[in-house]
Amino acid sequence: ITNNIVISASSQTFHLKAGNDVDRQKWLSALEYSRHKAIRQAESDEDEDAHIGTGESRVAVLQKTHKELLRKLDDLQTAARVLDKHGDELIRCVNEPEIDRKTLSERAALLKITTAAVLKAAEEFVDLSDRGSKRMGKVVATERREKIMLQ
Repeated sequence: ITNNIVISASSQTFHLKAGNDVDRQKWLSALEYSRHKAIRQAESDEDEDAHIGTGESRVAVLQKTHKELLRKLDDLQTAARVLDKHGDELIRCVNEPEIDRKTLSERAALLKITTAAVLKAAEEFVDLSDRGSKRMGKVVATERREKIMLQ
């Protein structure tokens, strides 16, 4: 297993070299967290909640919210699968007749990192769910006001 990570952007390339699997996993987790944070910031900067117009745009807002929730749920499920895999690897390592302390330590650290990633994905899912709920509340309130005006 190589512990080198290459990240390429439009005009820059970064080469990261981790000392071991644990450090490599820490880098990957930090990069993934930064990516999710940047996406979340971009979504909040759009501030589409400020204007909910006609019925068609309301449907679009709700569909977008639904897609975002599905994407976050998929991220959470992926993190849970990785957690399960690392847990199995740790159990397998513990059950070996001759336990290599270094390998055991690395497996435990990977499990700890993955657990943190699952918790972070769960927090992001809950945050997105809250925002989606508020959007839906605004849509319902707008429709209610329009219905009252029409009556």
